[in-house]
Amino acid sequence: MTRSDALATWSRWGAGAKVARLRQAHAGLWLSDPAPPSPLVTPDARPGGTAEHPFDRISLIKASHSIATEADADGLLRRLLALTLESAGATHGLVLQLDEEGQVLRRHSLQVGADAPADAPLPWRLVSHVRQSRAPLVLIDASRDERFAFDAAVARLQMRAVLALPIASRGTPLGVLLLENRLMPGAFDEARVRLVDVLATQAAIALDNAELVAGLRREVQQRSQASHQLAAALDEVQRLTRDLEAENTYLRRDLIANLSHDLRTPLAAVRGYLEVLINKGPQLAGTTQQEYLGIAWRQTRYLGELTDQLLELAKLDFRGMTVEAEPLKLSELAFDVLQKFELAAAERQIQLSPDLVTNDPLVDADASLVERVLDNLIGNALQHTPAGGRVTLRVTLAPQGVRVAVSDTGSGIDAAQLPHVFNRFYRGQHRGPDARHGGAGLGLAITQRIVELHGSQVEVHSHLGEGSTFSFVLPGPAAGEGEGDGEGTGQASSRA
Repeated sequence: MTRSDALATWSRWGAGAKVARLRQAHAGLWLSDPAPPSPLVTPDARPGGTAEHPFDRISLIKASHSIATEADADGLLRRLLALTLESAGATHGLVLQLDEEGQVLRRHSLQVGADAPADAPLPWRLVSHVRQSRAPLVLIDASRDERFAFDAAVARLQMRAVLALPIASRGTPLGVLLLENRLMPGAFDEARVRLVDVLATQAAIALDNAELVAGLRREVQQRSQASHQLAAALDEVQRLTRDLEAENTYLRRDLIANLSHDLRTPLAAVRGYLEVLINKGPQLAGTTQQEYLGIAWRQTRYLGELTDQLLELAKLDFRGMTVEAEPLKLSELAFDVLQKFELAAAERQIQLSPDLVTNDPLVDADASLVERVLDNLIGNALQHTPAGGRVTLRVTLAPQGVRVAVSDTGSGIDAAQLPHVFNRFYRGQHRGPDARHGGAGLGLAITQRIVELHGSQVEVHSHLGEGSTFSFVLPGPAAGEGEGDGEGTGQASSRA
């Protein structure tokens, strides 16, 4: 750039006094007057005889169009700042978008020849004054203006010539535009104020539109996400429906197969003995008639038990089955269940021994289902323990929660049978088809399924001639080791 170009630039910025001082101080550098500067403005007669130098109209239209076509709020503010910084002859610029409470939503700063620091202090007195007054503010030298000289940011930044304008749309303040010239006081004349005001007004309209566009985009995105989520939920519902239909089909088929297989034998026995009684009843001795009637009655009882257990197991196998958990104290429930078996134990001459802690924590469990588990385990223990034996119900503390163990002094279970005791319809090698000992081979399968629904497993420990222990742990607060697990006292080799 030549010296003449430099003077022309200072002239276009309105720094007439600066040009005069340079020409006077360095008169020898110019042999002739520099070429007249190319003004940014053209003279325009104003009413009242005053003249102004408005910004070139074509450039103004281009700048307004550039602002109006920006649909992103951040891009719009950056573009506004760049245009006004160049057009108004400023060295530094700051634009803020504020919310209704005056809190900063967006902030962009710019300075000539370098990147503006993002963490520079904000002149809040200037910003608040313009936001509240909603009118442009022009300061010849901010550091000497008594209203703002004591602002910490004004002093620190050494702010001099300042042009600050509100950005507002339909009377609603949206932000503040602040321009500085730290080289020359009074750099912003009336023409530049009008120019920047036009651009700020255009930017306010564009910013309002950008916020509307952003809101519409968010709404479209939210609706799209909701639509995807709804579609995914419908797919999941359809998948679950198919799974449930398939499971129901399987359960029905399995139930029918079990009923047809396991009900056939006792039904045939009942029918056979009843036919004999009907056809030859008068010819049979009274004791024989009573024996046949007893067999038929036991078989019908077995049929009822088998039907109930099959239906119960089908319900527990249903995928939609959930436990109705509630806070439960296992020691109290175990004591109540134990009382139900006192009479049966006395009739069999079996000692029924409780070993229950009193400080066990609450566990979340379905009381009716856990009671069913205890009924099965204690009933099995009594059924397969000989007279003079003992059945013990223990509730102890365990690291994982609360342990329940049912032990008996039966003959134990052979090691080869242990892996199968929880299989459905498994009765062991000593279980005959007449089911003289009762049970349909589903008791332990039901017990295991209920415990599984509570997130645990039933364990069995047994030794021939010593006995067996069935135990499980319901999760609860870690309570430390229990006072013995009671593992190793007996149960018969065949389980219901």
